[in-house]
Amino acid sequence: MKMSIGNKSAKSIRDEDKLWAGRARKYDGILEDCEALIKEQNLVLVIFHFKETRDEIQTLLHNRKRTWIEFKSALDLQKWIDGYYADNICMICSDMIVDDISENDSPIHSEKSLYVIVAEHYPLFERDEDVIAWTNRLPSSTVCYHESLDSELMKLFGSDKILSLLEKMNWDKNTFMSHSFITKAVENVQKTISEKAAGDVRSDSAEKWFEYNYPPLNRIQS
Repeated sequence: MKMSIGNKSAKSIRDEDKLWAGRARKYDGILEDCEALIKEQNLVLVIFHFKETRDEIQTLLHNRKRTWIEFKSALDLQKWIDGYYADNICMICSDMIVDDISENDSPIHSEKSLYVIVAEHYPLFERDEDVIAWTNRLPSSTVCYHESLDSELMKLFGSDKILSLLEKMNWDKNTFMSHSFITKAVENVQKTISEKAAGDVRSDSAEKWFEYNYPPLNRIQS
């Protein structure tokens, strides 16, 4: 049950992660969720960490002749909260979210139900914590992370073996897995990376992020 708007102690509702077999199917699933949520009168916001992710989602939207709005300022974000962009798929970079919480930590009130979809996990757990901290300022919101077994993050920790096991169990690759243990497992992977990463040099893709920040020796030891 959602918390009442105006309760400063209220937090966003965290849905269990949705884990997909592949990145392409993950993006399909994200857009399917967006359309379903918009039909249910939710305001939908897709958060991405990397430019490559944004480009891939926008290409898919373009091919489907579906319009979208990418936020460029805090004003755009406020308009979304106020319901100005209802019926639109809206997107924002997590950098803007982090900037927003660093400037203001007061609760954000909305008359609408807000649904935040995070298109991927960031390699470092701290960045995902920042996103959750921001959604916690939206007492009427729900947040859900989407991840795929072929992502750079999951491949680093043997996702090919997981996929092989799931295939033997006749897992339908068009569906997602969702369970609290998956969410926890991803967090443990991120925390391991946080402990061994050389830094957090921003990049346009997850692949480049690992190239810049996570030396091959650390990957072998993980």
